[in-house]
Amino acid sequence: MSAKKLTAVAATALAAATSLAMPAHATNTPNTFPGASNGRLTVTTGDNLLHFDPSQNGGIGTEAMPSHKVVDAEWAPDGSRVAYMDENGSLITARYDGTDPVVVATGLGGAAHPTWMSGGSEVVYAHQGNLYQVPSLGGSAPVLLAAGHQPGDTDSSPEGGPNGSLVFQRDRGGNTTIWIYNGYNGTATGLNHLGFSPSISPDGKSIAFMLPDSSAVPINQIWTINSDGTSPVQLTHDTTTDQKSNTPVWSPDGAQIAFNAGGDIRVMLAQQNAPETARIPAITGRLSWQPEADPNKPASASNPVNLVERLDGPDRIGTADQVSGWSYANQQANVVVLARQDIFADALAGSALAARFHGPLLLTPTGNLDPRTLAEMKRVLKPGAFVYVLGQTQAISAKTFEQVAAAGFRPTRIGGQDRFQTAVDIAETIVPDYSHNPVTILTATGLNYPDALAAGAVAGSRPNTVVVLTSDKKMPPETQAFLNAVPQRTVFGVGGEAVSALSSARIPGAPVFGADRFVTASIVAHTFFGGPQVVGIATGYNFPDALAGGALAGSVGGPLLLTGPTGLPSETADYLRSASGSVSDAVMFGGPAVIDDGLQNQVGDLIGQPGQWEYAENNPSAHVGPR
Repeated sequence: MSAKKLTAVAATALAAATSLAMPAHATNTPNTFPGASNGRLTVTTGDNLLHFDPSQNGGIGTEAMPSHKVVDAEWAPDGSRVAYMDENGSLITARYDGTDPVVVATGLGGAAHPTWMSGGSEVVYAHQGNLYQVPSLGGSAPVLLAAGHQPGDTDSSPEGGPNGSLVFQRDRGGNTTIWIYNGYNGTATGLNHLGFSPSISPDGKSIAFMLPDSSAVPINQIWTINSDGTSPVQLTHDTTTDQKSNTPVWSPDGAQIAFNAGGDIRVMLAQQNAPETARIPAITGRLSWQPEADPNKPASASNPVNLVERLDGPDRIGTADQVSGWSYANQQANVVVLARQDIFADALAGSALAARFHGPLLLTPTGNLDPRTLAEMKRVLKPGAFVYVLGQTQAISAKTFEQVAAAGFRPTRIGGQDRFQTAVDIAETIVPDYSHNPVTILTATGLNYPDALAAGAVAGSRPNTVVVLTSDKKMPPETQAFLNAVPQRTVFGVGGEAVSALSSARIPGAPVFGADRFVTASIVAHTFFGGPQVVGIATGYNFPDALAGGALAGSVGGPLLLTGPTGLPSETADYLRSASGSVSDAVMFGGPAVIDDGLQNQVGDLIGQPGQWEYAENNPSAHVGPR
């Protein structure tokens, strides 16, 4: 369920504020543009259309967007969504076919050049000499992207690239130079080279830009430079003063560069002294190439094939082992969290513990350590590593505890007299300094599992965040005592029961809930995950797969969504559709008995362009990480 659909009132207000309605007068004549080997060049001119090659889009040539005016449109890394500014100064993203508009930010009059960064997780734009970033699903206010900005600097023309990279131009003291920023580690580097309108290549190795030449009457030329600032090369050698070449962009395969010049669009091979491959007269605007991925070729930034995965075993213990194998295929875990396989009570807060302490959540019967679980422990842990055993001996027996110790590990039991105390004990383990540091606390009912497991992925994805339990609409004394002991707390009620419990205890908390478990999980995703690259999907009708899967999702910064066995709930589908600009990997937990094979097709077409995805089962190497 996208943010604009949370309530009918909110949807109506957003539509009115941003004119998200199809203009009846959209009858512009299509223009013809060239296609690269794996993409389509588009341009926005200020009408409500994306203009692109009619031979590659069913002969249409344009695609109407859900606004009266579309300015500075740019495609997401996988081409499934497009970001643009509308006529009201709102930042909008929409699906490739003009559906599913999402209002990312409003009140940005004068903002320009939106671009996708960090694999589509963020949208960056220029406004009044500064750069700002906002999650690509919106939901929070834009923040300043300083990137080494000093008083008096003017930053503009941001352009996102692979591996979290962003290039932009910075005017400082009358000199405009090229800068490169890394969205993953927050570092910014000036290349000490004059240049305007930079664009980074799909492999991240080269930057194209515009710079006037040294002729008596300077003429704008297109150049490239290595991303480390070395080896500048002049590509064009125009002699006509009215060419005014600018705004270069790379094709998805890195083979061509398109740019505006003298009122036309020109396309050339990305080589010195290369001939033009196309010229389109009498039209200019923001250029962007929509990638088209080939699932038969390896995924990369230039071939953004999305991935649908299934992790499953012959039973719940086997599935948990496969989930662990995905997370720790090529690295050791710090800990293992061990939970009872058949009852969820003590395990509900365990996924957050596993994710935060960098370890898998594994399952076992109460009375005996399953040999497969033991084998997985030995694979992922060093001898002497901690194994957190959840619950008292009624949940995990003394014998099982001793078997863990006999295998050379250090078992540590976390278990109170009931599920509520166990959750509090887990919270105190995650945040031992809770009495004098800020803590985010998510409350969820402990008498059922869906809301707590969705909350667990949130807690696992961020520091100083925990899950504690309510007794449906009542507040247990153990949970109440913990809440009272955290003076700097931010509290959320996940699910209707938890909201009621907070109200009954007169504890302020933000409500995060919907009509059922599927809607609640979707709203949790919208609230806390504004641009995930990985999402987890588990059945909403049983807990074991979601328990292990929630630990995986939290560890990679993604939500845990819920589904029925044969079809995605509309709210889950809506979230995947709206988040497709950032999501490159959807991981389904459990076999066909709990999630039907047919769902992979639905999921794949929702997280990207139809058919531009591949499927993998129990193959950790298929996941290639951030784009």
